[in-house]
Amino acid sequence: MRIKSISVRGLFGVFNHVIRMNLDDRITIIHGPNGFGKTALLRIIQSLFLSRLSRLRRTPFDELDIDFVGDAMLQIRRQKTELLKDFADNGDAILSFALIEKGQVKETYHLPDLLGKNAMQRGEMLESYLQHSAPAMEIERAGKDSWLHLPTGSILTGEEAAEMYSDYLPRELQPKATIPDWLSQLTSSVGVRFIEAQRLLGFSSERRVRGYERGFRLEPTVLRCSNEMAMLIRDKQTEYGKKAQQLDSTFPSRVLQLQSGKSVPVEQLKERLESLEAQQQRLLSVGVLPAEDHRRSMPAGDSSDEATRRILSLYVGDVEEKLSVFNSLTERVETLQRVINERFSYKRLEIDARTGFRFVGRGDKNLQSTDLSSGEQHELVLFYELLFKTEENALILIDEPELSLHVAWQVQFLKDLSAVTRLSGFDVLMATHSPQIINDRWDLTVELKGPDDVTKP
Repeated sequence: MRIKSISVRGLFGVFNHVIRMNLDDRITIIHGPNGFGKTALLRIIQSLFLSRLSRLRRTPFDELDIDFVGDAMLQIRRQKTELLKDFADNGDAILSFALIEKGQVKETYHLPDLLGKNAMQRGEMLESYLQHSAPAMEIERAGKDSWLHLPTGSILTGEEAAEMYSDYLPRELQPKATIPDWLSQLTSSVGVRFIEAQRLLGFSSERRVRGYERGFRLEPTVLRCSNEMAMLIRDKQTEYGKKAQQLDSTFPSRVLQLQSGKSVPVEQLKERLESLEAQQQRLLSVGVLPAEDHRRSMPAGDSSDEATRRILSLYVGDVEEKLSVFNSLTERVETLQRVINERFSYKRLEIDARTGFRFVGRGDKNLQSTDLSSGEQHELVLFYELLFKTEENALILIDEPELSLHVAWQVQFLKDLSAVTRLSGFDVLMATHSPQIINDRWDLTVELKGPDDVTKP
């Protein structure tokens, strides 16, 4: 499901913003002075569609409308608890959700205070129950009422941790209300990913253990991306190997089943073989095809024997099916290499299944990913996330893409982002201060204004 517009009123008790999404170009840019709520707006959307409703409830806004393509709209209103006393334990206000279809209210839901216990007691009890369960491998205590979610690097409150892992908790710690199916289905229908301004450091997914003490460490995000890139390639190579084993094991029996029939033209067979040879070289050049396939050559396609040509045609079809496993990955790797190598000076990015990213400088000197400048790391991490961590029709939230980038890179950014959105088919909502990022595409922008701004006719 795609979003058509986003309206927020009473943000920080001051601002009213309406964001109409550019559905055709798939890129919408918000800009405005500091403190007008650009980042806050992105976080509101993230909290809603990742079902972090406790965080959403704490965010200071009065009304939020999400208008979807079609006839559906989600309305969220903050209401004082004295009006709905049965739904709250301790707070000033609750959130009320309403699904509107064709102008009619179809569903409603009131979000209560999820946990009424004080922060220290909640943290101690959560730690006691979670440390011996499945979440112990991905979440750990980071403060009195804060938890580190290792897979995403997010810091969760006790309420959010209880929401995420309610199945592992005793009754007294479980949220006191269950989010209705209609709301859960609606929020999960939009895949949201937030690429934050701070993207050079993240929490390691590897845990270190010292006796009974558990801990976590920060690592450069570029190293995580490099390791993930290597894993993606190895996974595809494994899939390729399984496909090859399956086809090779049945090839003899399929040859015996070949019947005389339609002739296989020599020229057509030659073209397919030449195309496969070129495809193999392409996959090898971007580093995704297993190295042993480099030694395999295509058979000749100039046989005058019809039976031989039928066997060759069957063989070619098998190789085409095997190599198709790499199609999507290859296109994304090529795009990443093009974007990066057009920008980086005196070094080039290469990819392989062992190291992920490999950088080669002058004189073929190998460089470490951490040797890159902050601007180079920002660009590499951002485009890696866009190309390899997004789903079709997802909504990608990007905060300040201009950070650490040279003006020339900022000017080029939107052009490359447009190419990536066409390739991957997602929508972007981006917050920026940079006119160079916008360049000549002011038609994609929405200016956030204050209550004292007067628009003259």
